[in-house]
Amino acid sequence: MLEEMGQIAATEEGGKKIFAITDEGQTDLDEHRDEVEDAYDHLGGELGQDDWQQFMGLFERFPRLFKMLGRAARRRKLGPEQLESIKAVLDETATRIEAIVKGKLDPRAD
Repeated sequence: MLEEMGQIAATEEGGKKIFAITDEGQTDLDEHRDEVEDAYDHLGGELGQDDWQQFMGLFERFPRLFKMLGRAARRRKLGPEQLESIKAVLDETATRIEAIVKGKLDPRAD
């Protein structure tokens, strides 16, 4: 997913994929440095293998969203009202996730 977003680029060396952050990815990381540091602090510093698997489980949800929105856009099924509604849902979701990360919202709360 990060590769599709242009955040990282992969090369192959010795039969293994090697990933490196792109200029775009570095810019995005720099712009969100505080959030990244907060996430590391919340997780206790370095991520272990189990932590990474759980964390990457979050990112597995994004391709479905991107694919659905891309398909709808190509089929011209998203008008201005729908786009505004989607933005509002995404903003609300981001706000709730931020509150969960900061420990200010019970993750089970509806």
